[in-house]
Amino acid sequence: MKVSLFVLLMLVASNAFASKARLEAFGESKYGSFIFDDYRNIYLNMAAINDYVNFATIELGASTIATTNATATASADSASNPKGEAGVTFGAGNMVYGLHYGYVSDALTSFRKGILGVSNLTSTVTSGVSAASNRTRDLSGQNAIDLMMGSKTANLKWGAALQVSQSKDESVATDKVKQTAAASRFGVIAGKARVGAIISLANKVTADRIGYDLDGDGDYTDTLGIGYYTQANAEFKGKLGFEFNGSFDLTDTMRVFGKYQFQKAEGTNSLLTEMKYTKMEVGISNIYNFSKTNFMFVKFDATNSKTEKTINSNAVMTAVANGLGLSTESKSLQFPISVGVEGLAREWLKLRASASMNLYSTEEDKGEGKVAGTGNTTLGSGATLVFGNLDIDGYVGANTTGTLELDDLLTRASMTYNF
Repeated sequence: MKVSLFVLLMLVASNAFASKARLEAFGESKYGSFIFDDYRNIYLNMAAINDYVNFATIELGASTIATTNATATASADSASNPKGEAGVTFGAGNMVYGLHYGYVSDALTSFRKGILGVSNLTSTVTSGVSAASNRTRDLSGQNAIDLMMGSKTANLKWGAALQVSQSKDESVATDKVKQTAAASRFGVIAGKARVGAIISLANKVTADRIGYDLDGDGDYTDTLGIGYYTQANAEFKGKLGFEFNGSFDLTDTMRVFGKYQFQKAEGTNSLLTEMKYTKMEVGISNIYNFSKTNFMFVKFDATNSKTEKTINSNAVMTAVANGLGLSTESKSLQFPISVGVEGLAREWLKLRASASMNLYSTEEDKGEGKVAGTGNTTLGSGATLVFGNLDIDGYVGANTTGTLELDDLLTRASMTYNF
């Protein structure tokens, strides 16, 4: 996605931080940061909504993520393949109300793909039918809407949200697909302490048929049962999912934080019959303020995750799992360090950059032993154009080549406005 200077300058464009581009340029999650105040923190702690009253944001991108069986990944939204989002909040006394739509959860999408064993749901294709006739449906939660509210007193902020997502494709009577998802989010900020929670309320996918490419050649025109296999009446059902997180300010600039995630889902007529995921994270960060507009941060954290899978005993499903090299248990341990800076280059321009690296990491699949991480450095950079109460955020250049590519001046662009 490209944004031209002409378009940017034509916008009558706050210093309200609120974009995936800014957080990811700092090496933080697009779902919120323990370090910075940001509108995206509503996906970490809903009490953050109280800091963004009479506020609007637009994340530029596609209405849906176009993927194919050959190219789809676990992520339904990325800097190179952005998903459009938008949100708005309104204040009324000490209350704030908001609406956000277009949000996509990578965790939800990844879990669905893991259980069903496919990147997308694909209709049955028999021998001799053109591969172009394949119908693929994205497994991410489509048409997501968040209804949000919050309030604050002198010493307390709280917030709550309900998110619902529903879509269906019944264009072919014998090949219907339906998906539903719902989750609630809560948050409290009291003095130096912050506590947030996310609870999954519903998560289900039903498909009349799923297609599997058995030989991995990307060709769904193979003879049925040889290079291609179809499974009828597949179902994914989330059983339990939650996240609890919190942080505490040790000083005005130093903060400790942590979170715990758990997910469990089951499948019927699918590659996996059960999948569990557990993740724990703890860390500490410090911000060094050089002035009101220029600062540097340092963050250390530790992340430990575990995935457990139960493979379908069906002979073909077992063969597919073996072909994919699936492990029934995977573990990951990481100790990353991150450093980032942001400064005001001009009254209308902010620049930022970050670098992160795992000081120590291991990956372990059951029966294969541990593999030490390579410790590669991950870089990020971005910019904000400030036009009064309107900010335009985005990535700057291409970090993988070390060059500033001005044909992509701002990617993953977003706009935020205080009214």
